[in-house]
Amino acid sequence: MSMFDGLSGYKPEKVTDGFQPFKEKGSAIVNYVRIEDYQGEKEEFKGSQFFRYELVMAEGCDNAGRRLWLSKNITNEKPDKKGKTNMQKVADVMFTLGLEFTDMDSLRIAMEKVSEMTLEVNAYHSDNFKDEKTGINIQCHSVLGIAGEKGKLPEGEAPF
Repeated sequence: MSMFDGLSGYKPEKVTDGFQPFKEKGSAIVNYVRIEDYQGEKEEFKGSQFFRYELVMAEGCDNAGRRLWLSKNITNEKPDKKGKTNMQKVADVMFTLGLEFTDMDSLRIAMEKVSEMTLEVNAYHSDNFKDEKTGINIQCHSVLGIAGEKGKLPEGEAPF
């Protein structure tokens, strides 16, 4: 008997993860917030620092356990189409949460405070933001403020 015998008459199916971009306003728990030195292979990012956080949609949300990420190259001072740098975008998020910073020390203090928060977020996707390789809409979000209640992580295995 060959290990390939089970393939006789089998029609392969495309593997999918079942996770599609979602839309929801709800509470999200801060899993981490940090500044990281770039460790990858892309020459253009070597020597750069990234402001990163991960949020987890809280228990009670339709998409509880789903994760949202932000990663901004804060070393890059090039403004976007609206004239904002990545550091200014980070400042906007912090200001939305009632925090401000003027240097790395005060940014780290603000980050420490954020790490204890439950945030109110608007998760969305748009046809304007698609993965270049797959053509699938990219999950986006906006931080709206601090949630009224401390959120709980959903029980069980949380999806990515």
